[in-house]
Amino acid sequence: MATGTGVKSNMKVYHEEFFGGFNEIVQQNSNVFNGASANAIRLVPRMLKGDYDRESFFKAIETIVSRRDTSSVSDADIQKLEQGELQGVKLNRKIGPVYNTMDSFKKIQVDPREFSFVLGQQTGEEALRDYVNTGALSVSTAIQAMSPSMVVDKTGETDPNLSAQYLINAMAKMGDRAQRIRAWVMHSKPWFDLMEGQVSDKVTNISDVVIYGGSPGTLGRPVIVTDSPYLVNYQTVTSGPDGDNYIVLGLTEDAVVMNQSEDESIMSDILLGKENLIMQYQGEYAYNIRVKGFSFETSENPNAAALGTTGNWTFQMHDSRLGPGCAVVVS
Repeated sequence: MATGTGVKSNMKVYHEEFFGGFNEIVQQNSNVFNGASANAIRLVPRMLKGDYDRESFFKAIETIVSRRDTSSVSDADIQKLEQGELQGVKLNRKIGPVYNTMDSFKKIQVDPREFSFVLGQQTGEEALRDYVNTGALSVSTAIQAMSPSMVVDKTGETDPNLSAQYLINAMAKMGDRAQRIRAWVMHSKPWFDLMEGQVSDKVTNISDVVIYGGSPGTLGRPVIVTDSPYLVNYQTVTSGPDGDNYIVLGLTEDAVVMNQSEDESIMSDILLGKENLIMQYQGEYAYNIRVKGFSFETSENPNAAALGTTGNWTFQMHDSRLGPGCAVVVS
């Protein structure tokens, strides 16, 4: 493999290779957000101007049909059709900056194109991790904003570990709309508790599936397992016997949608005036996040603390079952 010659053009970030590595990682895992989650968590390209994306809708008139009194000629109660607004928010992200001496790449005989591809892959992996964590943070906070109507807390039970019964208890919060739950999102700890419990309980047929099929009974819904910190010890739910609690999310279709709303930009240059020539690169991109039925009401470009504050998420629908779903808290 050829070494660099020390001129600026030989150490630039090759955009085609960088984005080739970035897109390879994102495309390989995009089904986690879309198809594999039954579209409960979606990652889609959609260019958007400004810091917010807004969508208006007509609010349902709950009393549009009512009893008519045939013995009365008094004025009827006037109904009116109103509009509501759903609002997502744009999150701005940076890549790097990363500094490395040109000499460090010469010493290991790395071609600049290979270097650009590796940087793209690393950036893609971190971007996906950010999508997952931000999505988990936002949707779990929004659902907990509707607590206790859509949240079941099982941390005080004799056995606070996740079980199929507790998943049923969470789905019961959806009432006759429970079929709208498309997927479960959980930390690996409750996932393995669920698997272990079904094996040890020797539930008919289910234990065989766990051992041989590799998947515990989850009421016919796929499971997204991620050790996101925002699924552990989050919000105001109680702590279990071991000091930790875990929120398990049951999500409806389009519960959380992340729009890749601005193109990625990546720039590079050579830094002079130092003991060694230094290659530097930096990039930026942005995406919008929206939780079903909610408006994010606070500030533009929010940080994790703002996204994780229940008071910043306002539910706009007339029925909590029209939102992103339900949750159960276990230990």
